[in-house]
Amino acid sequence: GADVALDSSDYELTHSNGDVTLAFTETGRAKLDGAQGGTVTLTILTTVVSIDAPESDEHRDDYEDGVIVNDAMARINEHDYWTDDAFTYWGALEIVKYAEDGDDRVSFLEGAEFQIFTSEADAEGGNNPLTVGGQTTLTTNDDGEILVEGLKEGTYWIVETKAPLGYTGVTDPIEVEVTRGAVAGAEVVRVLNHQKPPFELPLTGAAGTGLFSMAG
Repeated sequence: GADVALDSSDYELTHSNGDVTLAFTETGRAKLDGAQGGTVTLTILTTVVSIDAPESDEHRDDYEDGVIVNDAMARINEHDYWTDDAFTYWGALEIVKYAEDGDDRVSFLEGAEFQIFTSEADAEGGNNPLTVGGQTTLTTNDDGEILVEGLKEGTYWIVETKAPLGYTGVTDPIEVEVTRGAVAGAEVVRVLNHQKPPFELPLTGAAGTGLFSMAG
């Protein structure tokens, strides 16, 4: 059927206990009646607040860690029609930044900065980093860690954009596969940095020697 414009007086939209209900008013039903064969589309923007499965709820008792399930019911002429379940799959990612101190000892580095990308091309070009918690650049804490508690299952690339003071960073993007599961089972990426020498000459060789001689 032809497209029909609906305005706010044609429906009531309510939200309660995780359920969103769209109910058409008399004027809305009249418009729909004049558009037989058409499609009603309701778009809902949501935020995933946890990928760990709840114990249960009034609708389901078979939740799995890392699996977000949605369903919908349409009531038409007092008859209920349930949709098939829609699934999205989520996992977590932990980045651990460390340096080797010798004798099998390591130290964990605070202040390293990373970005996360959904393609290798974007990672290499520094384009379109993911926004996590409102930030596109994530910084390791005093334990050398970054925990991303929710990413859709799939392949990502992480890039170290800034190394801690006194250390050399990793320049190439690091590919990582995030699989569905709980936060406690996060995919862990360990990134090794090396300490810079305590002193580096800005110039070396004959040219550098000549420059220092003239300055003397």
